[in-house]
Amino acid sequence: MSTTVTSSNGTRVHVGLYKPTSQIPVSAWVPPPDRTPACAGVDPDLFYPEPGNSRATTGAARRVCAGCGLRVECEAAALAQRERHGVWGGLSPRERGMK
Repeated sequence: MSTTVTSSNGTRVHVGLYKPTSQIPVSAWVPPPDRTPACAGVDPDLFYPEPGNSRATTGAARRVCAGCGLRVECEAAALAQRERHGVWGGLSPRERGMK
């Protein structure tokens, strides 16, 4: 499955989406096979802060995203999937217009 979305900077991005066949209703973005996102190998919990600790954790996640060459595509995937949680492409759900 794939879609084209417009990121917050106005860039139109074609993204591939993958929906696993399991009982967990989670969609996951699949990056291009020839590029590695900066978050590869980073604990995913960093991108999903606990309530009350979100400011410090979000800052750490944003620093990982800041140097990523796939930031626009990641944000676009979150928008396409209407991802309501976590930091994607350096943006919080509120910044993506989800809350």
